[in-house]
This record gives sequence, structure tokens and C-alpha cells, in this order.
Amino acid sequence: MLVVNQLKDIKGKRVIVRVDFNVPQKGGVISDDNRIVAALPTIKELINNGAKVILMSHLGKIKHKLTREEIAEAKKKNDLSCVAKRLGELLNKEVIFVNATRGEALTNAVNALKDGDVLLMQNTRYEKGEEKCDPELSQIWASLGDAYVMDAFGSAHRAHASTYGIPEILKKQNKQVAVGYLVEKEVNNLSRVVDVPNPFHPYIAILGGFKVSDKIKVIESLLKKCDKIIIGGAMAYTFMVALGKKVGTSPFEPEFVDYAKKMYESGKLLLPVDAVVANDFENPTDIKVVEGDIPEGYQGMDIGPKTCELYAKEIAKAKTVFWNGPMGVFEDSRFTNGTVAVCKACAELKDAFTVIGGGDSASAAKKLGFKEKFSHVSTGGGASLEMIENDGHLPGIDIIKYDNIVRRKLLMGNWKMNKTNTEALEFISECKDIVDLAKKNDIDLGIAPTFLALFSVRKLAPEGLIIASQNVHYKTSGAYTGEVSTEMLQTIGVNWSIIGHSERRTYNYETSESCNLKMKKMLSVNMT
Repeated sequence: MLVVNQLKDIKGKRVIVRVDFNVPQKGGVISDDNRIVAALPTIKELINNGAKVILMSHLGKIKHKLTREEIAEAKKKNDLSCVAKRLGELLNKEVIFVNATRGEALTNAVNALKDGDVLLMQNTRYEKGEEKCDPELSQIWASLGDAYVMDAFGSAHRAHASTYGIPEILKKQNKQVAVGYLVEKEVNNLSRVVDVPNPFHPYIAILGGFKVSDKIKVIESLLKKCDKIIIGGAMAYTFMVALGKKVGTSPFEPEFVDYAKKMYESGKLLLPVDAVVANDFENPTDIKVVEGDIPEGYQGMDIGPKTCELYAKEIAKAKTVFWNGPMGVFEDSRFTNGTVAVCKACAELKDAFTVIGGGDSASAAKKLGFKEKFSHVSTGGGASLEMIENDGHLPGIDIIKYDNIVRRKLLMGNWKMNKTNTEALEFISECKDIVDLAKKNDIDLGIAPTFLALFSVRKLAPEGLIIASQNVHYKTSGAYTGEVSTEMLQTIGVNWSIIGHSERRTYNYETSESCNLKMKKMLSVNMT
């Protein structure tokens, strides 16, 4: 993996740098410039070597399905001009800001750059094609540069035009691509909690946050790596329900209770034994500590003192720690004790490697004064979790790191309500040649027959042909007439399914919410 200081002959060359300037700001006033500061070493390295630096970043979210007026308002709210001003102050030099993401104004500004100049273009998410890794947009942006540097770890888990499309094109043109100092530091540190060798055990993971469903894959991955997983935050209540406990008005996910029970049976999970509860989330008038069941009308707000002691004793054994997610509603000073206890226990470890996986955990450690006590605090919550889930792989880094990475094409044929079993088998018998042709062209080929034809088609399908269901239910079993579960599909060797098809949304009134449940269920059993 090439690092920014290893780029050759970049004096006078246009170097595109994907940075993470997604800073908190309101009305153009930045409240925290840490992400801008974190990018300075990479930017200065390029300036000092006479490169023409072209910076790209997103800021906030822009939903392109909104009305034209709403999109315009979102763009105005997430304008990067304030970042250009602050970056100029930090660099002590002018940063050229271009209020465009393509077109003549941007091209002319890039062409006018002198050696050592820095240009920041407008928010990449102004472009609808950014998040879709649109090939045309990727080509337009790639044409602006002679080299590319990825220094936005917080966006490395997204295969967007600015994080994946550009370096993919430049690599094909035999142009240099590298990572910046920030990404290099993240990869080096997080790799140490992805694959932990035996001398650095016990390896303890601490997971908090709101939903079990948000962390299914990371829990499954950590169960293979860790000696113990400590559970806190609101996600603990789904596990408590799975063990038959009452949780009052605490939030939990009914559809993931069975999953939580299965995970608990691994014997590696440590759950709260008491909780700090309140009679109202916003304006509590009664706060108390309870053991076991949480009474009706009360909601869990933090882990209790006995749990703090239990968790601290377990953490004290650790040689490696990965933490993501606070133990309670740490933003409220009345409910910080659990998160403080975890911070303190990690900070007191001797000869241990401790990592905070970004997000709210990083905010909590900073707010509570423990940030400097950790070996590494990641700048990317989602990216750090996905790095754990995927055994160290992230698309925005893999495209830089590996020479042989290929984005495969997928061609699927949905049969809808067509073909009897006889017709289906006749069709399948003629498919081998086209499957072989697809393989030669690096295309994955698949079909989605009717439910009745799935079993026989799966048995007779040529090797390499993906067989998918046209629909699936999110429950394992039950009184759901006309539905098919993931388990039923897997028993006949079917591991793919279409969900959220436009016709089922129109004629069967499926919603994004019901499709979301199906997707989560499929992910939990490793279906595609």
C-alpha cells in the first residue's frame, strides 16, 4: 500500500485528495475542526513537494429524492465554503474554493493552479451520482488529477465515486494512488484489533449503542476473535428480553430477540446485572437503581454500580480492548457513570492495546477527559466497525492496496410469475453456454424462478449460476400464509433473494420498513 510520502515526481502534478471535512457546523460556523486538523499532515506533505492539491469532501446528507426546493435548502445548509476559510487559516495560505462539482468553472480553476496551490471544490454529495459511484461522474472527477490520495478514513467503507470510482480509473491509467497519513495510522492501529495474536489475549470487546441490528455482523465477527464481549447501552435490553427479563419501557427489538438469545448461548457475552432507570427519558422525576427486571413505567438509562464493578474487573484482565458505543445516555450527567467506569478501567490497563472505534464512544471519551488514555481513537465509527466485520477490508482502502481488485458485474433475470416447472427445467438445460460466456467476461449470472420451480431448478442449474428467491419473509416461522422463510430457502441451497421489488411494493403494498426487516433477517443468516 503506497503512502503519500512515497509518491514519485509529484512536483507540478495535480493530486486529488479525498479528505473528510464532514465537520459539525451551523450557518457556516464550525464548532469542531478536528477533522480538518487531522488532514493537515497529508496536505502539507503534498504542498511541500510542489503538488497542485485538489481536495474533495462531503458534508452532511443530501437526499436527492426531495423536492427541488428542499434539495436547494440542503445544499445551502451543507456548503463547504466555511471549511475552505478555516483550512486557509490553519495552513496560513489561501485555499481556493470552487462553488462547483463539475463544469467549466471547476476545470478552469484546476488548470490555473500553480505548484503548491490548494483548491477545495464544493460538497461531493451535491452530485446525485456520488453515492452511486456513477461511472460518468467518476470519469469527470478522475480527469482532474494525475494522482490520487485517500485520506478520508470515515468514508473508506463506502464505494462512492470520490472514494472508489476515481482511484479505480486512475489505476487503470497507470497513475499513482496512495493513502494519506491519517488513513495509514487508522489501518495500522485497527489491524491490531482485527487479527489479534495469542500473546495479546485476553481480547475484550465492549459494545454499546442503541440497536442490536446495527451491530449484527460486528458481533458475529468479534465472537470469532474475542474472549469476552461486554454489552451495554440500549442494545442490552434486547438481550435481557431474550433471557426472559422485563425491561419496562426500555427500547428493544422484538424481531432480534431470537438472534440475541443465540448469541448469548456462545458463552462469551457479559450482560448488565443492574441498571440506572428513570420514569421519563426527557424529564425524569424519579431515578433509581434496580437489579433484574426493570419495573413498568421505567426505562433503562445506564448500567448500574454492580455492573460497573463487574465490567471493570473483566476489563482489568485484558491485553487488547476494542470499544464502540457508550454504556448509557452519557450526554446527561446523571447517566455517565457506566461510560466513565469503562473509560477508567481501560485507562488503568498496563501493557494493553486499547482502541475506541469512533462514533459516540470517541465523543464520550473526549467529553469525559479520557481520550488521551487510549492507544488509538478512530476517526470513523462506521468504517472501524466494518473493518472489524470484514477482517480488515474496506472498499476505499482495498482499491488503493490491491492491484488485482475487480468490481464484478451482476446480471440477474427475474422470472416473475412465468414458467411452469417443465418449462423452467427446459430453460435451465440450455443455460450452460451462457453461464460459461458470463464467467469469461467476469459477470456473475443468476435467475429468480417462482417458488414452485426453485427446488428443481437449483438441483439442475449449471455450476456458477446463482439461484435466487423472488421474495422472503423476515420471520423464521409462524402463521404467515403464503410466505417462505430464509431457513426454508437455505435448506434447498438458495442463499439469494430479491427484496423490495417495485411490483411487490405496488401490488402487495410492501413498505421500506418491511423490506428493512427482510434485509436484516437475510444479513443475520448470511444471505445475499
